[in-house]
Amino acid sequence: MKSIFRLVLIGAIGLFFPQVSPGMAADFGNAADLSVEIVLPDGPHKFVASEGKDLGDYDGPGFVEQNVLVSDHTIPLRVFFRPDRNSPRTEVVFEWGDAFKPTSSELPAYDVRILKAGAELATIHVPKQYWLTRWRWQSEPRKVIRTASDLIKAKLVPPYADLGLSAQVPVKPYSIMGTSDVMTHMGSTGERADIGLVPEVTARYLITGSKTDLESMLAWAETSGTVAWHMRDPATFSAISYAKYPKASTYGEPRGQKPEMMLNSTSPFEIDGAHMPQLTYVPFLLTGDPYYLEELEFSLTYTLGCYPDHETIIRHDQTRMFAWTLRDLFYVVKALPDNTAPWLLPKSYWAKILDKNLKWTMANYVNNPSFKTAGLQSAVDAERIAFWQEDYLATVIGAGVWMGFQDWQPVFAWKIQSNISRTNGSSGWPRSDPSFYWTEWKDKSGNPVNSWATLAALNNIPPGNDRLSPQVTVSYVVYDRAALVMATKLGISAAQPPLDWLNTQIGPRQIAWRTSLN
Repeated sequence: MKSIFRLVLIGAIGLFFPQVSPGMAADFGNAADLSVEIVLPDGPHKFVASEGKDLGDYDGPGFVEQNVLVSDHTIPLRVFFRPDRNSPRTEVVFEWGDAFKPTSSELPAYDVRILKAGAELATIHVPKQYWLTRWRWQSEPRKVIRTASDLIKAKLVPPYADLGLSAQVPVKPYSIMGTSDVMTHMGSTGERADIGLVPEVTARYLITGSKTDLESMLAWAETSGTVAWHMRDPATFSAISYAKYPKASTYGEPRGQKPEMMLNSTSPFEIDGAHMPQLTYVPFLLTGDPYYLEELEFSLTYTLGCYPDHETIIRHDQTRMFAWTLRDLFYVVKALPDNTAPWLLPKSYWAKILDKNLKWTMANYVNNPSFKTAGLQSAVDAERIAFWQEDYLATVIGAGVWMGFQDWQPVFAWKIQSNISRTNGSSGWPRSDPSFYWTEWKDKSGNPVNSWATLAALNNIPPGNDRLSPQVTVSYVVYDRAALVMATKLGISAAQPPLDWLNTQIGPRQIAWRTSLN
């Protein structure tokens, strides 16, 4: 029976406690009679699962997914056959490109036939495929086995709440190698719907639980496959590990990286770690689908390596980059089971990186006696102060602590003092502009300020105004509010009066879904 590639919503209620078992050597199970035929300009290519490499099983909530890789030595196309062992569901993943190859290319339009025991399951036309991208065919999508309220109650996601925002129109549906409504030029500035603790469509679903918002969120999750960040280890076929390749980097210029990976791609997405969306964490939590968990690891691996000699310390010349990468570190450690399939990087690997960044943050910022850090609680850009970016960071750290990363509590307790000082009306900083854009903190002679009042004077902010300035960008101030919400959730009582004041200055409809914490 033929089917066409489509996105379908199938709902279910259940609990999600993923465990993972090792692969069974030479046991192809339901993959044994699967095959793929592809017609390319150089002729037909056939991929037969029974001739492939069994990468190991993934035990999910109520399913066991196989993973059999078949490659063609003449082209850098990998086909992953991923049928369930315990159900008729079948999935096939098509991945073009190998970061360890010396040259990159774009795969022109091609046609795919997926067969089981010689009978056609599906025919798909692929308009093109970019280097280091992937897409998949599913006989049916993974069922949704948790509700949005389940995730919030379990503290797997930040505490989103309905603040009275109006409904939004659905996003564009996903199509193979399509981009939906996700920003393709990731470096574009300004507040965007795809950036935040979660994207706007995801936050809407967490708040409304609506079928339309779920479909929008899953469309964006599938779109993640169109981003050229799929760098696989040629031995384990997981995302590359910086423990194994400590000199590897996604930095765009040659700086002694080893190995030198081929990352040049014609994908419409221009990756920028300072504006990195997180499209698949919540979809994974809702479905247990390891395809989404892989995407989380691929995107984080790319961002973590975006500076030469990074040594797995998050790039910190832009505070927003540190914030969004730290967000993803919290998420991947939260998402992964203690034991996982060999084609996923283990939880212990990511937890070690997270702990390394905690120690680095404590040493360089929390315990740094300079006034910039001890007095203004400014981090992590050593040279500049951008309070609007620092509000992103405070919100992320607060969310991480709330989700269970208690080791970061001292960092949050230190960082939130900046938000409190900028909104309590008594520190010397006028709270009329709490999320000031770029803040000068040294005078013309290079001497740093020594108080909040001198900081305000240096930046020509008039004292005594107890209302938000009409010139402030409210879409940035809402992150100041979000950080204060997290502080009150975590028992920091000094944050409550500033939050109460800020709530009188910002109307509920000025707060985006993705910052609707309460």
